[in-house]
Amino acid sequence: MVAPRPRGRPRAGEDRSEVRIAEITDAAARLFAERGYDATSVQDVGEAVGMRKGSLYQYMDSREDLLFWVLRRNHEQLRAHTTAALGRVPDPAAGIAAFVGAHVGHVLDNAALSALYAQRFATLERQPALRSEILALRRDYEGLLVDLLLRGQSAGCVAPDLDPSLTARSLLAMCNAAHLWAGDADHHAVVAHHVRLAGRAVAPPGGQ
Repeated sequence: MVAPRPRGRPRAGEDRSEVRIAEITDAAARLFAERGYDATSVQDVGEAVGMRKGSLYQYMDSREDLLFWVLRRNHEQLRAHTTAALGRVPDPAAGIAAFVGAHVGHVLDNAALSALYAQRFATLERQPALRSEILALRRDYEGLLVDLLLRGQSAGCVAPDLDPSLTARSLLAMCNAAHLWAGDADHHAVVAHHVRLAGRAVAPPGGQ
């Protein structure tokens, strides 16, 4: 008897590979972006990677698994992108600016995936284990900004009366919405605008 496995994870087996999972995830992300989640079937994804539908189900259980893989990878890439930006800054104020800039840049560079996340995350409510994992990734990422705000309050560059958790969520909500209206606007200008807004929002009285 095969031991149960968490849904959304690739099945163990000699012919399974992370490379193949990555190919499937790439195809799902591209098709979801081009056609939309509702208009993309498991069979469509299988055809895109040269696999029959039945063979594809050796790697996953449902279309929700494909959505989960795409959202999880987007989170992982966003965190890596933002962490790299934070590694180049000397203080909390610069860190907040770097965080916001990196986040908005990622949202705009991946507008279709950003829209997919906003529109389809609720779909994972039917898969509590998958939803919980995405939420854990979200909390971990949000924690990076909360930590920067706390350090900023200690350093005197963030208003002491702001709740770090609520402030982090407010800033993230602003950043996440950039793809809805940026359109053909210059991305560098949009990023810079968000960085300025965030700096002014968290500055202490008499600050910037």
